[in-house]
Amino acid sequence: MTPATKPLGWNPVRSWPRWSLYVFAATITLAMLLVRMQLAPSFGERPLLILLMLPIVLSSLLGGLGPGLLATGIAASASAWFIPPATLLGIDAGHDQFQWSILIINGVLVSLLAGWLHRTRGQVEADRQVQAEQLRALRLLDAIAEESADCLFAKDSEDRFTLFNRALERLSGKKASEVLGRDESAIFPAELAAQIKADNRLVMAENRSLSFQENLVTAQGTFAYMTTKSPLHDADGKVVGLFGIARDITDLKQVELALRESEGRFRALVEETLAGIYIIQDDHFRYVNPGFAAIFGYDTPEALIDRVPVADLVSPEHRERVAENLCRRLEGEIVDAQYTFTGLRRNGERVDVEVHGRVFVYQGEPAVIGLLMDISERKQAEQALAESEEIFRAIFEQAGVGVALIDSNTGAFLRVNSRYGEIVGLGTEAMKSTDFMAITHPDDLRTDLDYMARLRAGEIRAFNLDKRYFRHDGVTVWVNLAVTPLWPPGAPPNRHVAVVQDISERKAAEEMLQLQAEELKARNAELERFNRAVVGRELDMIELKRQVNELSRELGREPPHALSFPDSPGAPDEKGAP
Repeated sequence: MTPATKPLGWNPVRSWPRWSLYVFAATITLAMLLVRMQLAPSFGERPLLILLMLPIVLSSLLGGLGPGLLATGIAASASAWFIPPATLLGIDAGHDQFQWSILIINGVLVSLLAGWLHRTRGQVEADRQVQAEQLRALRLLDAIAEESADCLFAKDSEDRFTLFNRALERLSGKKASEVLGRDESAIFPAELAAQIKADNRLVMAENRSLSFQENLVTAQGTFAYMTTKSPLHDADGKVVGLFGIARDITDLKQVELALRESEGRFRALVEETLAGIYIIQDDHFRYVNPGFAAIFGYDTPEALIDRVPVADLVSPEHRERVAENLCRRLEGEIVDAQYTFTGLRRNGERVDVEVHGRVFVYQGEPAVIGLLMDISERKQAEQALAESEEIFRAIFEQAGVGVALIDSNTGAFLRVNSRYGEIVGLGTEAMKSTDFMAITHPDDLRTDLDYMARLRAGEIRAFNLDKRYFRHDGVTVWVNLAVTPLWPPGAPPNRHVAVVQDISERKAAEEMLQLQAEELKARNAELERFNRAVVGRELDMIELKRQVNELSRELGREPPHALSFPDSPGAPDEKGAP
């Protein structure tokens, strides 16, 4: 500590051990006696006892009562026995004896006064230290109050604010100077202020700490606060006010509300779901939901919990496997597992179930929590589907027509039966490496692609056409193609089924019939031309005979020609016959 910062009354020997102060008193007194003896020749028989007051005063001031009395005793004894002339008291003259007595009295008084001063100084310094500690504590409390994120306040017995920290300033939007000395009505609406003041009176009346949840309406909005208020007491224990701490729990309330809503949804989900939810520990059910109980034919979960062993719900042939899976999870060998087994209902009926479970800690012990579903209907559906697929596979492979599954966007063959391959002259695996465009006759490809475009656009739901394929051996094959999409209406096109039937023989017969028809038509045309020529000549001869007959009649002769074609219905012939 530098001199500029030394406190008033600072003593450089305060840190000395107590015994060193007594050594100092004895040493300085004896040293002064030696000085006195050295000065004796100059002063003759005079004792010069005033010199001995210096070590007494120094010892008393520095050491207090004890060192001062020690220095007084040493000075009085030495001056009586060792200062010449050496007599009983070493002092003969009456005035010197008076000085000696005054030395003792002054030494004792100085020692007593120094001891009192030391005690007083110690008390003053102790009080000063207490005050400094209290001041530091007050400053610390003030800093804590001002910097705290919580609202800190204090009130007197008249419910007036005596402390109003910065957090309260931010909450209320008012400065402490505007609120100190006033009650809650200075910052809150009247109804809310009245309720808070009633709570304050209750705390002071019951003289105990109470906590309140308060919804505080401020200029920034409504906030939820948890406020703890405690009474303030004076030195006599009388209640003179209260202090409080208010913490903003708005976010916490929102989290609690969300948590309650989440718990409600979770509880509803768990309790209302048709799937079974379970917790297994020590081979017993510690929890099951109503869905689990219903799957196994029990009226309530309580009929199962802690009553029915797990093995009682498992068919005999699957008990070992279920027990092994549970054991592996509980021992940490696996974390979770999914498998199926056949369960037993309460009435002995069998039920196919699928379980999903994993290990976790329940009430401090390892347990298995999981989900169980009744898959009996799914099993039946899978069996029916397998049978249906088997039938489809048999029909697909044994069909007398070609059947193929085709990618509607690329035209690639995805699945082809053997008959399809026979029709186009390729094996089924080779068919999967090509597309329908590659084996379609160029003259028919445009028509096929147009139909496919209309099918993908949703303009038509199916189409049927006759087209030609190029066989691998170069032979052209006529087929009847029927296309049906496999995507639902409105969905993107992906796959379609193509069914083809070889109609080459029919096409050949149609072509032969067409040729025969064309040949017959040509022959009929020729006959018609010949008939027209013959009939024309016949008509010309009839006309000539008619003219000859006319001339013969004009000459009065008998017509030489008998005409068999009358001029008109009912007309007589040349001989007059009707």
